[in-house]
Amino acid sequence: MLVRRSIAAAVLGALVALALSAPADADGLATPLDTVIEGALAAFPGNVAVVVSDPRDGTTYEHAADRIFASASLYKLAVMVEAYRSAAAGGLSLDGSTVTITDDDMVDDGVETDSGTTLTVRDALERMITQSDNSCAHALVRLLDAHQVNATALGIGLTATRINTALPESERTADENTTSARDMARLFSGLVRGTIVSPAASAEMLGVLSRQQINDRLPSGLPDGTPIAHKTGNLDGVAHDAGVITTPFGPRVVVLLTDGFSDYGDVLTLAAAVASDAYRLPLERFAARIAPDQVSTITPGQPYRAIVHVTNDSTFTWDATFHLAAHWRNESGAYIRWDDSRATLPSLAPGQSANVEFHGVAPRDREPLAVLELDVVHEGVAWAGTPARIAVIFGQP
Repeated sequence: MLVRRSIAAAVLGALVALALSAPADADGLATPLDTVIEGALAAFPGNVAVVVSDPRDGTTYEHAADRIFASASLYKLAVMVEAYRSAAAGGLSLDGSTVTITDDDMVDDGVETDSGTTLTVRDALERMITQSDNSCAHALVRLLDAHQVNATALGIGLTATRINTALPESERTADENTTSARDMARLFSGLVRGTIVSPAASAEMLGVLSRQQINDRLPSGLPDGTPIAHKTGNLDGVAHDAGVITTPFGPRVVVLLTDGFSDYGDVLTLAAAVASDAYRLPLERFAARIAPDQVSTITPGQPYRAIVHVTNDSTFTWDATFHLAAHWRNESGAYIRWDDSRATLPSLAPGQSANVEFHGVAPRDREPLAVLELDVVHEGVAWAGTPARIAVIFGQP
């Protein structure tokens, strides 16, 4: 069992807004999620990966988050992202560009739109996500190019998510399309934050996902009417569900990937339990204190050095995957550079501290005043959210 956290982020707008008040104090609730969920995972007769992350306070529970699974229909999420990216870049129009289903797009499996049907890209995306329509997905991959879908997925940090089946055999890295629970959590966290393509595109994609019509897994463990934006995936012996749920704690990203089971009923039981636990139980706290000690002279475009005192205020030990990292803002608060250089942190138990030497290169922007933010990060997705802020008049520390 590993405890992680995700970025303290923007709310989901109308889709998964913080509509419910959070419990006043997680310490007042009897048992944290990780203690309860492990029993359900251990009882599952197959392979399972789970991520539950809370974008509001930066905490995450993980189980086998990096295990590679056949993605089944979760690859369609990457297709949707590439369609919105291409639309934003002017490569196509969601409402003006069309796709026509061909015989080659038909696989005679699951939901499919008839061959010969012409749809706008937006309508094809809607069917692909909400009904998991396979012929629409294949037509969109044809239009967008699997290579570009893969490049876009990699560009947003989805290192395990890849379309293989639409590539020439010589270019495939596996016999099937692949993903991981960490990738799916990273994608949905980005949608929550509004960083996938743009805030408007992220909100639109969450809107499509909120209209999902396949609701036998995660939604089955939630109170009636609970907002959820999610996508399922199925193959023989493979069943997934991933999305973001509005809970009494605020929005939570929840990912469940499974394979190797013999009874689909076991998947449904586990999915309901995971969703219920994610909805009602607190996660362990992720927090840090960072105090600058020494900062060298900082000049635009030049290396600089800082020594900071870092304290682990979390309820769990940081391992080698936690790092000190930097952001740069201008005087008005806008980011000049997001997710800059990194420094390795020592393993720190709760309450332990260490002095950390940080090296970076200042941005070249000619801002008269800039703010360097140093914060604790996990793999570029999760931040403690309490950065040390160092005001810099370029040329002076």
